[in-house]
Amino acid sequence: MTDRNHRIVFKLTTFNILRDGIGEGGDRRKRIAALISRHNPDVLCMQEGGDDACWRGMADEQGFKYVQNIPGEFQPALFSKLPVKQVATHSGVKFVYFQVDLGRFTLGVYSIHLMHWPPAEGERIAALRKLLALMQVQGDAFVCIAGDFNSRARGEQGLAFGVQCIATFNKCVIGPYDWTRATDSMAMAGFIDCYRRKNQTSGYSLHPLTDGASQQGAPIPKDHLIRIGDRLMMPPVVRIDYVFANPALAERLTQCELDDSDEALQASDHLPLVATFKL
Repeated sequence: MTDRNHRIVFKLTTFNILRDGIGEGGDRRKRIAALISRHNPDVLCMQEGGDDACWRGMADEQGFKYVQNIPGEFQPALFSKLPVKQVATHSGVKFVYFQVDLGRFTLGVYSIHLMHWPPAEGERIAALRKLLALMQVQGDAFVCIAGDFNSRARGEQGLAFGVQCIATFNKCVIGPYDWTRATDSMAMAGFIDCYRRKNQTSGYSLHPLTDGASQQGAPIPKDHLIRIGDRLMMPPVVRIDYVFANPALAERLTQCELDDSDEALQASDHLPLVATFKL
């Protein structure tokens, strides 16, 4: 949309919906669609969903004109209400690309989902190298790479008991400086972490969707849990979902917010992240 000064206000949401919204925690699709509608993004980056008639129906209802996904349970998808000039997908790197037409210029948007296993740093780095090389070929003035990076930001370890639960579940060890190389590589490539640019709070985006009592590993003290509806659940424990912008786009960032409402906590094991730019 356009504001009074005739500048384009562009809103992007990235959201990992967990196994197409139905695989765990019951059928969560209505909750997910309601959250997306509430944020009303111009572009939606979705992970682990989009390869389903349900989401194309949602796209029609909410006014998305363009939808593209990579088939498969854990793949990314991309939705746009704005005109799209080019589309590209890459199943190996797990990204979907839209070149969004903003009139005087184009914006390249990538929805990405990197390898989930915490020790798989090499696979995540290799995927990002391929993506960055392909991104340079497109030559967009404004570039946004958003999604589930399955990586922490350096210096942001997360809640210790939650990270330990993740390590136990994945049968691995996560040290204080592990699980950060993907976000390190984004910073080295000159990209700006939009959430951190606008916030000093933790911004933890990942939490197990199951009851706190059913977690693997050592029992979790009740004072570490939160009550959502009739359940005690683990709170968000680590930040692994990001909106990265190149410097030209980051200069136009006005806000970047994490939705940690009760509705969001019940909709998926990831929380939606919403970034707004004035171009």
